[in-house]
Amino acid sequence: VVIPCEVLESSGFIDLPQSPLNGLRYTLLHHANATDREIFAGWLKANSGSEIRFIAGGREYPGILARLAHCFGRGLLLHTAETSIEKRDILEIILPAGSK
Repeated sequence: VVIPCEVLESSGFIDLPQSPLNGLRYTLLHHANATDREIFAGWLKANSGSEIRFIAGGREYPGILARLAHCFGRGLLLHTAETSIEKRDILEIILPAGSK
């Protein structure tokens, strides 16, 4: 399943040279189309913290997508992709086969 998601907020490179989390980035997003709202929200509830793939700038990257319990229909994407992701960009979120 591929769901287009709109970026609400995104961080740049988080520079933590002595940490295994060096280079971590986050992106707050939600479904881009109203027709995908229920699918996206349901997937987040059932699979929060799962590994996914996403497409940004024409390239595919790995990430982890988690549900934000107090922000209905919002996901927190954690990744190390070396790409610029800006507010209002549309990312294609590729949900793994066999997800709930």
